[in-house]
Amino acid sequence: MTPARRLWEWATGLLARAGRRIQPAGGGGAGAVVAEERLPCAGLWNTPMVQVNGDLTTCCLDEGLENRLGNIRETPLAELWTGPRVHAWRVAQAEGRYEDSGPLCMRCNWKSAGVVRPEEVEDYLRRTHESAAIDRFRRRPPSGRGATGPRKVE
Repeated sequence: MTPARRLWEWATGLLARAGRRIQPAGGGGAGAVVAEERLPCAGLWNTPMVQVNGDLTTCCLDEGLENRLGNIRETPLAELWTGPRVHAWRVAQAEGRYEDSGPLCMRCNWKSAGVVRPEEVEDYLRRTHESAAIDRFRRRPPSGRGATGPRKVE
């Protein structure tokens, strides 16, 4: 990996942890830092990833199994996918607390898996009796509830 690539990855990771991203400028020059409300990840709700050995994780980018939930050879998939750990991570994302969701989530570009529709998030929170989380989800800025669109940071 080139030094420039290492620097790029370090900077984008640092900005992601701060809730910002780099949007490349038109001519390939320096990018503009853009604040964009992060949306709940579809991977965490809809795409359990099972490795060949049976390990279950929440993300297709999780090669190191940082978000490992368990192993389906030892525990049924449904039990792992609806268990307390992944539930807490879903609630944290719905509330915009990505630092409290899976360990890999803070370093993710968060758009790889797509986003969960607001109705789907609210339906999940309602089914799991998380009324306070529904209220917090509804109070998030519109872009954090399903509408996308970056805004430039001055």
